[in-house]
Amino acid sequence: MDRLNDRILALHPIAIPDVDFLLYHPPGEEVGIYNWNETKLGPQPSDADLASVKLQPMAVVSPRLSFREFIRLFTKDEQLGIAQAAMTDAATKLWYDQAVGAEFIDLGDADLAAGLDALVSAKLITAARKVQVLAGATP
Repeated sequence: MDRLNDRILALHPIAIPDVDFLLYHPPGEEVGIYNWNETKLGPQPSDADLASVKLQPMAVVSPRLSFREFIRLFTKDEQLGIAQAAMTDAATKLWYDQAVGAEFIDLGDADLAAGLDALVSAKLITAARKVQVLAGATP
């Protein structure tokens, strides 16, 4: 089963439209190709067969956060620094106001990354913290 883990997901049967069978490892059975009734249709594919499988990449969906969830990605000192800068720097205020007014914050958005770059340039956060924020990691 280990060699299969790199190429496929071993799933329990579930309803997936337009799929008639899947590579599956039922409990107590050997790996093979099964239909939804867990009737074995064929043996485990060879390494050559697996290598020829064309897997379609899945779209990566960036996390979407509320402003409250987003601001919690910053330390209290960073939050205070950003708020203070927003009172004296128009560009920081504009970025902050847009974030506050957004329906959601998309951590994969290019404008967000650019805004965080500006915070790094203003020494309000470090480049390492920018990476952590974009990854959705709390301090």
